[in-house]
Amino acid sequence: MKNFLLLPFFFFFQTFIYILGANVKFEGSRPNIILILTDDQGMGDLSCMGNPILKTPELDKFYKKSTRFTDFHVSPTCAPTRGALMSGRHPFEIGISHTIRCRERMALQVVTLPQALQTAGYRTGLFGKWHLGDEKEYLPQNRGFHEVLMHGAGGIGQNGLGDFEENSENTYFDSVLLHNKKVVKSKGFCTDVFFNHALTWIKNELKSESPFFAYISLNAPHGPMIAPDSWKRRFIEEGYDDKTAARYGMIENIDYNFGNLKRKLSEWKALEKTLIIFMTDNGMSMGAIQQNGKRLLPFNAGLRGGKNSPDEGGTRVPCFWYWKDKIKEGADIKALTRHIDIYKTFCDLAGIEIPESKLPPRGRSLLPLIKNPSTFWEDRQIFIHCGRWDDGRKNKLSREENRYRKCAIRTSRWRLVDNSKLYDISADPRQLKDVAKDYPEVISDLNQKYDRWWDSTSPFLVNEGLSSVSRGDHMMHKLSLAQSKNGKFPLLQSSIQESKKNKFVHSDKEKPNFVVFLADDMGWGDSATYGHSTIRTPNLDNLASQGVKFTQFYSASGVCSPSRSAILTGRTPYRNGVWRHLSGMHPAYLRDSEVTYIELLKEIGYQTCHIGKWHLSSKPQFNNPEFPSPTEHGYDYWVYTHNNADPSHKQPENFLRMGEPVGKVDTYSAQFVAGEAVKWLKQRNENQPFALSVWLHEPHTPIATHPKFEAMYEGQKYKRYYGNITQLDDALGRVMNALDKAGETDNTVFIFTSDNGPLLNMGGSVGGLRGAKRSDHEGGIRVPGVVRWPAKIAAGTTSDIPVIGTDIFSTVLDIVGIEPPADRTIDGVSMIPAFTGKSLERKIPLFWRTHVSGADNRVALRIGDWKIVSNDTMTKFMLFDIQKDWKEKKDLAGQMPEKLEELKKALFEVWKNIEQEGPKEWWLNERQKAVKGAKLNY
Repeated sequence: MKNFLLLPFFFFFQTFIYILGANVKFEGSRPNIILILTDDQGMGDLSCMGNPILKTPELDKFYKKSTRFTDFHVSPTCAPTRGALMSGRHPFEIGISHTIRCRERMALQVVTLPQALQTAGYRTGLFGKWHLGDEKEYLPQNRGFHEVLMHGAGGIGQNGLGDFEENSENTYFDSVLLHNKKVVKSKGFCTDVFFNHALTWIKNELKSESPFFAYISLNAPHGPMIAPDSWKRRFIEEGYDDKTAARYGMIENIDYNFGNLKRKLSEWKALEKTLIIFMTDNGMSMGAIQQNGKRLLPFNAGLRGGKNSPDEGGTRVPCFWYWKDKIKEGADIKALTRHIDIYKTFCDLAGIEIPESKLPPRGRSLLPLIKNPSTFWEDRQIFIHCGRWDDGRKNKLSREENRYRKCAIRTSRWRLVDNSKLYDISADPRQLKDVAKDYPEVISDLNQKYDRWWDSTSPFLVNEGLSSVSRGDHMMHKLSLAQSKNGKFPLLQSSIQESKKNKFVHSDKEKPNFVVFLADDMGWGDSATYGHSTIRTPNLDNLASQGVKFTQFYSASGVCSPSRSAILTGRTPYRNGVWRHLSGMHPAYLRDSEVTYIELLKEIGYQTCHIGKWHLSSKPQFNNPEFPSPTEHGYDYWVYTHNNADPSHKQPENFLRMGEPVGKVDTYSAQFVAGEAVKWLKQRNENQPFALSVWLHEPHTPIATHPKFEAMYEGQKYKRYYGNITQLDDALGRVMNALDKAGETDNTVFIFTSDNGPLLNMGGSVGGLRGAKRSDHEGGIRVPGVVRWPAKIAAGTTSDIPVIGTDIFSTVLDIVGIEPPADRTIDGVSMIPAFTGKSLERKIPLFWRTHVSGADNRVALRIGDWKIVSNDTMTKFMLFDIQKDWKEKKDLAGQMPEKLEELKKALFEVWKNIEQEGPKEWWLNERQKAVKGAKLNY
């Protein structure tokens, strides 16, 4: 009787727990995500699915604790499924209709799933099989993955199809692989290698604040059937043939590695914040089993067909999801779901909008089903086709002749196969009875829908008709040939005990190149990239789409010479001595006692070049052998001007090449500078890394714009200025194209910024900010800032972390692993964390003192979101919350006296420190004459 009375409470408690779980906020929860995808492992290739031979205890335990999608479908073969996962679209809609002959390439218009996740700050890693194109632009490193360890083609050892030639003999052991851009030799069995490297990467990523997406995409148990003897032994002893022993050994090895992964995540206390998904890429691929001479059929969970089949066994696969204490354990989701649904689901979890794309994902988010497995799920049609038409091998028929060959349409109830056989899957999941004669109206309806779908995919098949790549011409073959030394490659270092100081630091043999591209007087709002409604800057837009765009990138001063000195030295201008713009007869110059990042790079083998405006000495010191030239600051080669292009940007006459006059040039300044940079890139030693400074004169006055650029803005008041920005952008594109042609883009850190804000009366835009050039308000010092490094930085990302030109010095040193000079103060810090939106730790706050600023905004300092602006004598102050009030409209000094005093104290401490170190003899008694009545208070 007592037990009976407890039943209502028990059911209430169970219902409460279920409702509580259903109310978990999944959208925007930003979990770590690990997606394990195996190759050719079918629904029946697990003991939890009923396989009587296999033992998969780790995946069995995982199955019991998971939410399981029991009617989950993929494509019939591997590359199509992988493409669908990365795009959220049917593979035909992204150009994929085969696994070879270039028809496995994922269309370049796709914004991939990892690229989407990167917009939410995710770190991304691929470990194993890619199979979506091995050419440079198709590689995962260029499609959204920060970390890549992969084999070529569709499998290790497929040398004729593009995998490394070195894998032709010892296929699955000690394989040659591509690690990011470097060909390496691994040690051990391939599945162990991929899991171990993934664990190394995951452990390091767990130390950061950013979530990660780990895509462990295995080539096992794809053929050839090879496994370590230790994993084959049990099956051999039980009388099974070698192929069966190897295939099942591969699966049990996967099970072991999966269990080790889960144990490590538990050990690292990461299970509560990590979603783990296990699934396979298509149905089972396995011939008959031999045991003691007896032929047996492999277990396929009762499903008809297998890999490359339009039947249930070709597309229905296991799909288990686990997130400790978040997702319901042991729940079955029976709704019809598919691989293209994962893209939108992950975006919902990351809390991001679907990125704009010509090929946006078409699937559905699975989160409603995860919250409540019995929620309403609208029926859908899944269109399936095995593709592989006219491949010159097994299928020589045209695409149209294959319209109804090896195809299917699937709904929650029906499966129509090859336009003729109909199965009621809800009652007959094994497809034992063809009911086509009983439901002609169903066949007619499904056929009409299929025909519409088939015809709609034709425009998307961009890879049809491409010529096969000849053996030896594959990119992997060329890479291995170029990188091998006496047929040997460096050993891949993968150990979960490893802990690198900085994932961006390279070894001596793979140092990145550096390009700093500097505009002159270009405002924060002077580009389409930063929101200008009229000015066109396609190359800067492209650069930003390939890297990280900073919304709070600062110059170190409101005028040019000081900000340039800070870029090279990492020291605030009053500290390094270039505290003012250097013109006329002023004695200041960038002293050779200052250490530039160019000098430090040259010491470790870099080639160095400066092209364009210099402006780091006054006229008496310019091109004077008694004073430092670019050579003394580390540049091997230089073509420069003192200050502005003279007499204007059109056919300037004041360039010098290595100290000798160039004479009147026959083009515009920006194009001449870009041309000289391109010429140097072609002539440099390709075996050495390089550091290139491209410092333009545009859009500084006196402005001259090529008629073709000015004509783009006919009718606009500031057509000359707008055209000048586009002229600048054209020069940027020329340098970018040169890097592409040289094959250096991926491994080049490319930084674009400006030396200060614009002149408003010329047409410059500060994008709504207060102030302009010569001001320490935001409009004078906040400038465009884009950093591209395809090998390491997520494409198309945005960072709102405040950085400053002074940080370039420290960033370069951090990347190559050089310790900063210990005998001087370095004001900048490494921007590397900000590349992924992480905050920076600064011992010295952001500081500005611009000698020609208005008397009321001569000095400024920023800590966190707070900025204090001071007059010339540092006796009157304004206080702004920049994050909330980036236009500096509301002075909070009177309302927040405690915060004001906190920043005043910091300001005085910073200035006192600078004053003690700077070269006083140059500025101690200088009087300000640019602004009437203002004077310096040093």
